[in-house]
This record gives sequence, structure tokens and C-alpha cells, in this order.
Amino acid sequence: MGFGYSYETIEIDSYEYLPTPKQPGKPNTCYKLYRNGKLHRERYTDEKGKPKKDVDWEGNDDHDLGFPHDHYWEGSYRGDAVSHT
Repeated sequence: MGFGYSYETIEIDSYEYLPTPKQPGKPNTCYKLYRNGKLHRERYTDEKGKPKKDVDWEGNDDHDLGFPHDHYWEGSYRGDAVSHT
């Protein structure tokens, strides 16, 4: 992943289980959100359980980047989409 951590993986099926800045999750974890049996989003958390990076695998591509593409969290805000690295 490039963050220097070994991430635990938790598979979920609802947005309500994705960590947010106000409701952190488990530290240094990759949450894999599945919708209709397909991987929709991965959310990586930092050492405090707050969102650090999202990888979008499907959904609305209003960024014209295709899939997958990334979003880096900047404090409480999900940053603009960037090409997946």
C-alpha cells in the first residue's frame, strides 16, 4: 500500500460501517465495501482509525479518471480524485 503499515482487512456491506473522521474505525485497517457482491470502495485508516485513503473501484466516474481511482483524506474532507497508484 505504500504507507509503511501492514493493513488488516475488514469486509463490509454498508456505508454505515465505513470509518469517518467523526466515527473512526480500527487503526491501520483496510475496510472493503462490497455492493451487490462487487468491490465498491476500499478505505484505509491511519494509526488513529481515521480515513487516510479511499480507492474507488466502481460508481460515479464524474472525475473522468476511470476505475480504480484514489481519494486522499485531508483532515475531515475527502480529497479530489487522482489516478490510482
